[in-house]
Amino acid sequence: MPTKTPRINRLFQLVRFLRVSRLLLWTIWVIYRERRRVVRAHARGNDAVRPDSEVLIEVLVAFREAAVELGVLMIKLGQFLSSRVDLLPEKAITLLSTLQDEVPPAPFDHVVQVIESELGKPVEELFSLLERKCTAAASLGQVHKAILASTGETVAVKIQRPNNDQLVRMDLSTLKFVIWIITRFVDVNGFIDLMGVYHEFKRTIYEEIDYVREAANARRFKEMFKDDPMIYIPRVYDQYLSRRVLVLEWIDGIKINDYAALDAAGIDRLEVAKRTVCAYFYQFFEAGFFHADPHPGNIFVKKESTGGGVHHEAYEEIHERRVSGLHNTRRTFTRSCPIRAWLH
Repeated sequence: MPTKTPRINRLFQLVRFLRVSRLLLWTIWVIYRERRRVVRAHARGNDAVRPDSEVLIEVLVAFREAAVELGVLMIKLGQFLSSRVDLLPEKAITLLSTLQDEVPPAPFDHVVQVIESELGKPVEELFSLLERKCTAAASLGQVHKAILASTGETVAVKIQRPNNDQLVRMDLSTLKFVIWIITRFVDVNGFIDLMGVYHEFKRTIYEEIDYVREAANARRFKEMFKDDPMIYIPRVYDQYLSRRVLVLEWIDGIKINDYAALDAAGIDRLEVAKRTVCAYFYQFFEAGFFHADPHPGNIFVKKESTGGGVHHEAYEEIHERRVSGLHNTRRTFTRSCPIRAWLH
């Protein structure tokens, strides 16, 4: 049975609250201020006005440094903002997109403790080999390569970081408090929907720290592409599954943005791009269920297929009526756009 995680002491909570509040207040205020300036200029007909990249870069450099130290939700928030091209200019997006590569791994002792407490057996009984060095470290979890003791299969073991649940709750409460402070004294209506951003961020975070849900998403995605030899989705090992531990089939492949390795392997990058676009068009316009976090760490290319996604928690479902509308949009789009040749 899973063991109960020790509570974080009150002094640590207070210090973190003050640090996170200051960081968020400064960051959100600058982003809001720049967006307000641009929106007002555009309303006056001055469409040439753009956000001040230097001002934004200054605050986001400080945010990135603090996020790496604070970890968990702050890193995830930086990654979330890096996808908001509606709020930030390209230079700021590029700056935040490097956060994923700077996440330090949790200690190996923590990895062992979580596996044993969640799965109820010593690590040696579960895995004949569990590599001490993680192959990937993210904001909410990390992955270790291992070999199953029962079958000898090579697997990817995904484990949540220390105190995830408590830190997520603390930082979400702080984020909501900061947004409340800003909206209490500043009229943000018409410029940025801060509470909308908060609710969207909160929803995605709680989905990502539930590995049982992630496993269900992986199985559904694998079923979607079972008849497509060009897309490979790794298998989930249900007997090694809990809310904080997930074991997946190991995938050997090349990151989709490692162009040198793709070229060295003789892989046609244009063909990879075409297949990826086709796969996403199918997800959007046919299935109504899509992988919502397609960054390079989640898509690998194999010689015999397009690739295998190893990160399954970030999915979105589209309502049936919206799928129908998108399907009509697709038909219009493919009639008028050269990309239509890729889809047939």
